[in-house]
Amino acid sequence: KNVSNQYSGSASVLLGNGLNATVASAFREMSDDGRDGSTFWFTKRGYRANIFGFGKTSFSVDYAQQDDLNQNGDESTTWAIAAVQNMPSWGTEFYIAYRNYKLERDRTSFDGVNAILGGARVKF
Repeated sequence: KNVSNQYSGSASVLLGNGLNATVASAFREMSDDGRDGSTFWFTKRGYRANIFGFGKTSFSVDYAQQDDLNQNGDESTTWAIAAVQNMPSWGTEFYIAYRNYKLERDRTSFDGVNAILGGARVKF
């Protein structure tokens, strides 16, 4: 599949009160395969606070949609809620999230996928 042009961009902001936001978008023009192109957009909203006194806690919700990635008429979406607890004295962040994935395609039926993610990131 040949991509003739791709345009993308993103922006994020973190306010002093802990509110934050990210937006991103992309468009891909296709050539030589009869498709119109693919579009993508993403938005995320969050809040970061010092709830426990030993490190910042972050909460977020996000949503993304991609159209016509593999074939005309495809629409994939995903959304999530997440929390991250930073523990700087340990050099560790603990995280947990719930994510939903969905794909709609003409003349085809797919079940959605739900995922629960959890773990830790250790920095040394």
